[in-house]
Amino acid sequence: MSVAKGRIRCAALICVAVVAALAANHASAAVVTYNFDVNGATPGFGVTTGSTYDWDDTTNGGLWSNNSDTTGSSATNGWVQGNFPKFQPTGTPTYTVNVSNEEQIAGMFASTAQTLNINAVGSGTLNMVSGVQGVLGGTGVNLNINAPITGTGGVQPSNGGNISFNGVNTYSGGTKLVSTGTLIHFNNGSSFGTGAINMGIAGFAPLLASGGTTVTLPNNFTTSVNGAGINFAADTNTPVISTGTWTLGANNLPLRNNGTSGSPLTLSGTISGTGNITLSANNSGTIIFSGPNTYTGTTSITGPGGTGTGTTAVRLKLGAANTIASSSSVVLAGGILDPGGSNHNMGNTTLGLTASTAGSTIDFAAGGSELDFANSSGLTWAASTLNLLNWDPSIDKLRFGTDSTGLTSAQLADIKFNGSGQGTAVLDANGYVTTPEPSSCVLLLAGSLLLVRRRAARCDRWTRISNVGAALRDR
Repeated sequence: MSVAKGRIRCAALICVAVVAALAANHASAAVVTYNFDVNGATPGFGVTTGSTYDWDDTTNGGLWSNNSDTTGSSATNGWVQGNFPKFQPTGTPTYTVNVSNEEQIAGMFASTAQTLNINAVGSGTLNMVSGVQGVLGGTGVNLNINAPITGTGGVQPSNGGNISFNGVNTYSGGTKLVSTGTLIHFNNGSSFGTGAINMGIAGFAPLLASGGTTVTLPNNFTTSVNGAGINFAADTNTPVISTGTWTLGANNLPLRNNGTSGSPLTLSGTISGTGNITLSANNSGTIIFSGPNTYTGTTSITGPGGTGTGTTAVRLKLGAANTIASSSSVVLAGGILDPGGSNHNMGNTTLGLTASTAGSTIDFAAGGSELDFANSSGLTWAASTLNLLNWDPSIDKLRFGTDSTGLTSAQLADIKFNGSGQGTAVLDANGYVTTPEPSSCVLLLAGSLLLVRRRAARCDRWTRISNVGAALRDR
């Protein structure tokens, strides 16, 4: 597991209620649970580390037994299409099951600690039957589904452990995220099939990219629960690009990038709805908004020490003009706003500043940027600082409203330029932040020093002339 994955902050939530509900669903509609039971005579079902099995092997009549027998002593038979496969070996074996045909399944359950690789041979597939089907892990489980998942059904990963969707999947029933304690891995743009990804539990559902190359997800994202979000965490040099839409409705969205700076998360599709968005990071991750977004809630960009924050500052980079212009307010809480070298006309968007362990930053690193906020003088900025980093007043502009009343004197006093105070910031008659001019006292001091230098120079000149005259007289 990568460092980014190892550092992921996720609650170890075991979805007992979800598992019970899924089990009830499988018990109905004539769906039967079948254990992977290699020899039908040994508790633990005969699975040994390093072994490779075939899903449709006919040894001993097949490798499956009805779940009504939990001792592994029943006669085995072949796989019965459309049922629920369960893998529960004793010990913690690492083994492989090959799929060489189309296997119709109503979900899947790796119920005990194990590392199970399900691989395709030839045209083998796992056909997910209609409906949302549970793909369940557990403590100590590493379930690597490398075979393609097809069919009209959907997938609901849960119950803990690591579940990897590594196949070129075409299932169309969508993916529902209902667990904050199940680590869901993906490595290609088809990992989640063709349907939408629904965020269905409050908190962060972990999605972990791997492979060391860019992964582009075309799936649309929806949310059915207020406060449901995703913690993206990627291997080094594994950027994730989401090109689908993000439909929030009235639900708030917490979104975290736990990847390193070399693995940014980009949302290039439209974000819509009235919910608020809170962005965070644990490894100095970057989130890029580059779509024609229409959401009207607030946008909170956080750092350590605030509500909804991670352990490091998150950087929100604006990959196109006006990507957050419909947001009612941008709230900096120790995070970093990067205008990305574009001009952003946000006449209806205020800028707030809330308390955090570290100060907040607007970073003009890309150069030649302009941020035009609405008059924000009605907001009370917390006792914090706003650092304008890489600020070059000849090409960078920051505006509040349309006149000099866009910020209060207290708010202006919180602004730093390139890490230093440089006096108190001011707004000009059009609302633009300007670098303070030297005060009259500074000018007077500078003039006095210049006068002293000039007088000293005259004295030195007369001294040299006197010394020359004395030397001539002495000849």
